[in-house]
Amino acid sequence: MTTAAPPAAVAATVTAAVTAPSDRRRFELVEGGSAKFWEVARAGREVTVRYGRIGTDGQAKAKTLPDEAAALRHVEGLVREKTGKGYAEV
Repeated sequence: MTTAAPPAAVAATVTAAVTAPSDRRRFELVEGGSAKFWEVARAGREVTVRYGRIGTDGQAKAKTLPDEAAALRHVEGLVREKTGKGYAEV
């Protein structure tokens, strides 16, 4: 017989998986009146992007890819896109 984990425990596990610093990078863009950040983190197949104005918590979006290799390729593509727009890694 198996028992289901309580919802709070499940939420904590999901949050830990998404925010685990296994592969986290931060980029910033400060120009004119703009001061923005963009972060990407990968934990296995899960890729989480967080972005917003520097000094705020920003917004986060997560995406699960088919396998870890696909997640790594996805991260690399996102980083190329952001650095091409002028973001610099900090």
